[in-house]
Amino acid sequence: MSNFFTTVITILERTGNEKLPVLISSTPMMVCGEDLGMVPDCVPSVMHELQMLSLEIERMPKDQHATFTDLQKLPYLSVCTTSTHDMSPPPFMVD
Repeated sequence: MSNFFTTVITILERTGNEKLPVLISSTPMMVCGEDLGMVPDCVPSVMHELQMLSLEIERMPKDQHATFTDLQKLPYLSVCTTSTHDMSPPPFMVD
């Protein structure tokens, strides 16, 4: 990885560790991060450290070799749904 990307990821991690605890402590609700698509390598560890919920989409597995998310292997701290607002509705919901 180039020095540029290493520097950017370091800045993102530091910024997340500075700002997210303030946001999390401002609410009694559980916080869920939208960790979908291409996310920096530091995101999962920062979310885990801060006990943030991961967003899991059944039809958009994080394992690039899978067709669907394996619901038996979801992280304990996660929220799972069938789709997002960016996706077509699941076929079983269409007339």
